[in-house]
Amino acid sequence: MTGATSYTVQRATIAVGPWTTISLANLATNSLAVSGLSANTPYYFHVSATNSAGTSAYGTAKSQLTLPDAPTAAVAVNGLTTDGATRSGGLSWTAPAGSATSYQVQYANATTMARATTVTSTSGARIIISIALPATSATQYMQVRAVNPSGNSAWTPVTPIAVTVQ
Repeated sequence: MTGATSYTVQRATIAVGPWTTISLANLATNSLAVSGLSANTPYYFHVSATNSAGTSAYGTAKSQLTLPDAPTAAVAVNGLTTDGATRSGGLSWTAPAGSATSYQVQYANATTMARATTVTSTSGARIIISIALPATSATQYMQVRAVNPSGNSAWTPVTPIAVTVQ
């Protein structure tokens, strides 16, 4: 609407409502950060504008899927030698509520996750990674986050993985 002086935004969890007006006092911008939404949930939003001529009808609803919660309870799956030069170790975790489409797992040889390698798992809440390591036992550090079409969750805390030479 030309010359809009304020907007009213409503949200719903299904495209046809019921609609809840987001509490706003004279919203005069065309962007809005909304808090208090549930993770991994589709929300629908529509907007009406007001100018000196009156208030428009609500526009076509647009949807947005919120980010997933981070996985929880990351647990080391300690590894053993698989051959002369490669060790395997892994991580299992509790998947967040809803449906993450995949998980990103990072591993590195320092808790800071400096120069971490990132791999993607689409096979559920467990991953085993083969890592080329020196011939001695070593510790790797891993963290995981959930992914859905809207983006990524936060990373889990870094978990040490003992990779043991046998």
